[in-house]
Amino acid sequence: AFTGLEPATRAQIVRSLLKVQDGRARGAVGVLYPLLNAEDLKALWGPIYQATKERAPSGTMFADGIRARGIGLMAQHGVEEGLELALSILNEDRWGRYGRKMQIIPALKPYAGAAKVHLPELKELAGDLVEKNKGMQAALEAIEKQEAPELMSIGESLE
Repeated sequence: AFTGLEPATRAQIVRSLLKVQDGRARGAVGVLYPLLNAEDLKALWGPIYQATKERAPSGTMFADGIRARGIGLMAQHGVEEGLELALSILNEDRWGRYGRKMQIIPALKPYAGAAKVHLPELKELAGDLVEKNKGMQAALEAIEKQEAPELMSIGESLE
């Protein structure tokens, strides 16, 4: 299936799906994220970052799903730029803020101590939701108590 395709074809498919204008349809590409290898990611960090930063113009009710998956993918791979991007998305003052918090804060767990400088803001954003979400609790605890992993920059992919 997807993993059996040539790397250039995989990248072309993901790149195309990340440009879909409908948030729900764009979100479907998130199922492919776990199938991407290091070579794929190197070719796709720019489009993944852009699709995470800029929400789809239509289907906005579902537009944050792929953005949260993008933050999770960046956290999993220690992408430095994902931290600031996550905070930017969390601070968007528009519909769906509750859902964004419930998805994005838990996704930050792999950053652990690398996100410690942002812990007060994350705790404030989480508020009393932290009591309802075990993933959120675990992420905040990891950020507070665990060592920072080594982060990498994808700046070259964003130019």
